[in-house]
Parts: sequence; C-alpha cells; structure tokens
Amino acid sequence: MAFPADRYKEWTDRFLPLYSGNLALCLQTAQTRLTHGKVHTAEISVMLSALCAVILSIYEDKERDIHARFLRSFPNGQTGTREFSSTEEEALKKLRFARADSSKYEHFLTLEAANLDAKAEAITLPVESLGNSNRSLPGAPMAFATGEDQLDDDIDKMKYSDGLDRETEKQVRDYFKKRGIHSLSSFVLRSPFDQRAFGVLTIESSHGHCLGETIERQKELRKLLRPFVSALEMATAP
Repeated sequence: MAFPADRYKEWTDRFLPLYSGNLALCLQTAQTRLTHGKVHTAEISVMLSALCAVILSIYEDKERDIHARFLRSFPNGQTGTREFSSTEEEALKKLRFARADSSKYEHFLTLEAANLDAKAEAITLPVESLGNSNRSLPGAPMAFATGEDQLDDDIDKMKYSDGLDRETEKQVRDYFKKRGIHSLSSFVLRSPFDQRAFGVLTIESSHGHCLGETIERQKELRKLLRPFVSALEMATAP
C-alpha cells in the first residue's frame, strides 16, 4: 500500500503485526484441514473475522462495518442426474429471490459461515447457468455463474441483469437497504486440488467502495487479501 513517508513507520508498526498474526491463524486452520480432513464452521468464522480485521485496519475507520461470508454451492437436484441430499433439502427451505419454477437453475449457493460479528442469517440463493447469466441475481450468484469476481462499489448504482424481473430486483434492493449494505465484493472460490469453483466469498460494507475508491487501491488490497482467500479455499474445498 502507498503511504506518505511520515506515516510509514506508524502504519507498519500497527498493520504488519496484525496482518501477519491473522494470516498465520488462517494458514493454521488450512493446515488443520490438510491434517484432519475437515474444519468446523466456527473455525471458518474465525478466518472470516481475521480477513475483516485486516480490511478495517487499513481504513482506520471505526464507523465502518465490514462483514465477510462464505457461501457453498451445490448443483440442482431437479435435473434428473442427481438427487438432493438431506442437507441440501434443508438449504432449499431458505431459498430466496428465486422464480416459482426452480428447476431451471444450475446451482444454488447456501450461506455456510460468516464472520463472528455478522448478524445471524440463513439464506440460499439461486444461480443461473452461464448461458442464462443475463437473468442472474447480482453479487455472489453472478460471480459463480460467470466465474468472474464481482466488485460493486456502490449498491445504489449497481447494475442489474436485463433479464431479471423488476419485482425480484426490488426485493434485492430492499434486502440490501434493510441490511445496510452499501458496497459488496464477491470472489469465486476454487478448489486448490482441481480448480473447480465450489463457492463464493462475499465482503460487504456499510460504506461504499469496501475495497478502495480507486482501481489501483483495489488491486493493492486484493493482493493483500489473496493469501487469506487461498487459505479459505484450502480450508473449505470439497
């Protein structure tokens, strides 16, 4: 990150120990996954909290809320090629913003973990196929459908898919407003073992531009966060 020379020592004294300490925690959890084969949801929440702490330390803004969430994908079981598991059936009871006929969706994303300070929520989102991404919900569903990260710096100016019906768009806008979300970044998570997408990490903020107000600042912060995302991928991959 670029800082004036007179702030360099202050920034490094405060930021670097926090960054390295939180990264060490995340890497340790990823190592637990490799050693024991699984990690608990509470451990994932701690990893997400560590990521939020790093972002907040950069902004030095006590008024700013940052929350991170991990959503895991599962394929649609209505296609005839597979059946839903009992866990997936439970997740579908929390489905929101979906059409009445959900058989045409390709995947679903269900919230599996959030940072420790996040408001409790149970939600599952529908995901369109790549060919139908012009009907996709914004944020995590669009990221997973297209395989591309989504950075929405200002929710009020968010572009909605042309094929998304206006009633659903209104519901999504109301959802963001109710939760006080003003910016949202969605990152596709890929298995380090075969590079297949298996989920999405979302970072939301009560302020606009949660990852920086300029493209250069966003690139810098994304580089700083990349090791945390890699650790999360290692810890949560199927």
